[in-house]
Amino acid sequence: MGNSNGFFQWLTDFRLRMLAVDSPTQALNIVRGETEFHGFDVFAFGVKKATPFTRPNTQLRGTCPEAWMAIYRDRNYGAVDPTIEQALRTTSMVVWNDKLRAENPDFFDEAKKYGLCEGVTVSNKGVDNTIRFLSFSRRQGEVSETEGLNVGLVFKWIMDVLVETLTRIHDDILVGEAATLTKREKEILQWTADGKSSGEISMILEISENTVNFHLKGIQRKFHAPNKTFAAAYAAAQGLL
Repeated sequence: MGNSNGFFQWLTDFRLRMLAVDSPTQALNIVRGETEFHGFDVFAFGVKKATPFTRPNTQLRGTCPEAWMAIYRDRNYGAVDPTIEQALRTTSMVVWNDKLRAENPDFFDEAKKYGLCEGVTVSNKGVDNTIRFLSFSRRQGEVSETEGLNVGLVFKWIMDVLVETLTRIHDDILVGEAATLTKREKEILQWTADGKSSGEISMILEISENTVNFHLKGIQRKFHAPNKTFAAAYAAAQGLL
């Protein structure tokens, strides 16, 4: 950007362009232009749901080779992607450096086959505990410390504004988990998560045990859960408790 005035001018222009879009394709095309402008070949925006625990659902958008994105989904890379995990541990952008590659050779070797050799990732969590991540990559050209400092703040803003835009236009990738809880259901499930029995909950909330069990059955249906423990775990994972 050159200086702070240049950055704010860029940010204002970027936000205005994103405010004008009314489809995911338009938004992603703008990010494609920013990707190339800032010296990278392709980008991938992803959302990893909080559940199921063993194979969380990950959706992707972007300009990475479709074959790579298919492999990413099929091999459940969203659950083990080291760039996401690293990004969640810091407020800074993560650079795909030699240390990260050495610790995760299989993942990066596979990505390299599709031209994703050098790159950076930013990531954050939504209110429903979904993980949103945005990666920019290129075939060659190591990301230096200076370049990382120059583009880090820019890419974080691209991520935030993209999420804001896709939410505004109701893109499916950012649709939250379907289940919602009433105030009473939330109270009962919170006590259930604390290990209380239906009888104990009935005494705590001063309602009948039959009423507690009625609500628990309804909660289980919402989460397609075989039991109340499963329902409580899913509700907690999705940020509902």
